[in-house]
This record gives sequence, C-alpha cells and structure tokens, in this order.
Amino acid sequence: MDEKPKSIWKKSWTGWGSARAWLMAMAATFFIVLIVTLLIPGGPRDFSDWWPALVFMLVVSVVIPAVVVGLWLIIRCFFSWRNFKRFLFGCACLATLIALFYAEEDWRGWHAWNQFKHEWEAKGEKFDLAGFVPSPVPDDQNFALAPIWVEHIKATLGPKRAHQWYGDKFPDNGRTNFTERLLLEIWHHSSPPAEPETGDWRKAERVDLKAWQVYFRVPNDGVIMPGMNRPIPLQVTNEFPVAPQPQSPAQDVLLALSKHDVAIEDLRQASRLPGSRFPLEYDS
Repeated sequence: MDEKPKSIWKKSWTGWGSARAWLMAMAATFFIVLIVTLLIPGGPRDFSDWWPALVFMLVVSVVIPAVVVGLWLIIRCFFSWRNFKRFLFGCACLATLIALFYAEEDWRGWHAWNQFKHEWEAKGEKFDLAGFVPSPVPDDQNFALAPIWVEHIKATLGPKRAHQWYGDKFPDNGRTNFTERLLLEIWHHSSPPAEPETGDWRKAERVDLKAWQVYFRVPNDGVIMPGMNRPIPLQVTNEFPVAPQPQSPAQDVLLALSKHDVAIEDLRQASRLPGSRFPLEYDS
C-alpha cells in the first residue's frame, strides 16, 4: 500500500523518537553553551571555577530545549482545526467565567451599598446632594450677605469674580478697589523695624507688650540704630493711632489696635444673624 508519509505538523511525537530528539537538543545546547563559555575572556580556569559553570550549563541545557519544544507543541497544535476549535471554546469559557465573576461582584457591591445606605438613612444620615444644600435664608438674616463680608469677598476675589457669587445684589457703582477689612493686620506696610514676636500660647510664651508699644510708636518717635544715641526719624505714614506721649504698654497697644474696632463691631453684629447661605448654585 502506498501511504504518504505524515507531515511534520501531524507526525506523532511519542516513544523513543521523542526522547532521542529531546536528548539531542539538550546535548546540542550544552555544547553550544560550553563553547561560548570557553571563548569568553577570563572564563573559568580551575575546578572551583568550573563547578558553578557546569551546573549553570546543565540547567540551561534543560530549560532551553523545554522552552523550544513547548513552543513547538503549541504552534503545532494550532495547525489542527479540531485543536484550534478547542482553543476557541476554552477562550470563550474563560471569558464567560470572567464576565460572570464581575457581574456577581457588581451585584454583591450594589446589594451591600443599598443595605448600608438604608440602615444609616434610618438613623438620619443623608446620602443625596439635596440633603446637604442649606435652606434658603432671607437676605436680612443671612451672614453671607452682610456688607462687611461682601466687601471682604470683593476685595479678595475682585469685583468680576465676586459678581459671579452675588450678581447685582450688591452693585459696585463703578468701584474697583475694596478694603479687606477682615484682614485685621497688626503690622506696618512700610519700612522696618522688624515685627516683634507674638508669643506662643502652646509654649506659654507671653507677648512682649513693651516691644509692640515701641513698634507702634516708631513712625512718631523714630528708631535708635545700633551704635547711635539718638533716634533716627523714619519717613513713614502713621498707620495706627498713637498717643502724643507714651502711655503704659497695654494702653498704647490697645489704642493702636482700636484701628480695627469698627470692623470688629460690624463683624460682631453680622455674627448675630440667625443663618448663613452663600449665593451659589448648589445643584450644579
């Protein structure tokens, strides 16, 4: 009978032929690695150097043929339509299992979240945006619309950006400069001397009122530079009220800080308003 020899893609790799091919591949790999090792400059010279090298060559001789034969079997498998269909079926099963896993996890997370939400809603907690939007407040009872606060916003953000908040509720009447009255600064805007320390309540360090008295009175009295016996007058505009003659340190400091009395009183009156709601778009 004239039978055509089987193709290399269909020929069975079993029995002694398969083992012989495997051994030949291992031997070829071993000798190739051996030759490369001998050609490397400064390679192993005595037995203590050759022993690790031989172990490495044996491992490589086993691993490389295993990888090559494994790849060969995988490639050879796909040249059979039946095996290819099995591969496609396995991929479809794997994709189905992954989809089912994610669907189950999504459902479990959704169920756990709703259970948690219902449990805490029964205790009075809120989870929707509308539950956090403050209730409307009449303008005359709204701290966020107090004139001192609106002026502070306009001084901080500028009239253009502040208009996005307040619209035409408080017209600027052509003004572009607004005083930031809530800043309540206690330092000079001009030249030295350097500001005194403000103390540290965490370390129980008190404020040196005498140093602050001198600091606030500098524009009137001048400053004594090191090595000089008389004060040098400074060309500084007096930014804080001072007494014609020095008083006690506490009295002079309180007098200087009285510059902010009007702003503090306006803020105190505004803080007595019953509600506060900024004119924002809370639902966007």
